[in-house]
Amino acid sequence: MARAFRLAPVLELAQRHLETATAELQKLAMRRNEAQARLDQLHRFLADYRTQFEQALVNGLERDRLNDFKAFLVKLERAVEMQGGEVQRCQRAWQGKHGEWMELRKREQAMTVLKDRHVAAETVRDGKREQKQQDEFAGRQARSE
Repeated sequence: MARAFRLAPVLELAQRHLETATAELQKLAMRRNEAQARLDQLHRFLADYRTQFEQALVNGLERDRLNDFKAFLVKLERAVEMQGGEVQRCQRAWQGKHGEWMELRKREQAMTVLKDRHVAAETVRDGKREQKQQDEFAGRQARSE
């Protein structure tokens, strides 16, 4: 009969930690992608607004309208800058968690290798035990005949 893998609880714990880290990594990736999508949207909006501003300049603008355009462009540029910082923060958070995830994955894989080796060794041991029993049985049969 095969012996149980003594490190099974450690392997299960490693698998749970890896699953938790995987879920957290996915959440961080989603946040990073959402932040990047918002940044891309702000870049498009800024480009569109600059185009409108340039067209308005060509067509002629009143002083108040010109000041409004400029003030809004400054706000948009600041929003782009802030969102760029958010994207970088999200990227750093993802990279940090990814490093942690890689370490947990290595540990889980190492434990899985140990388990696989244990199962293989037990299979060989059971095969030898079974062969020994069959040899003994065949020997007893041959003596009783």
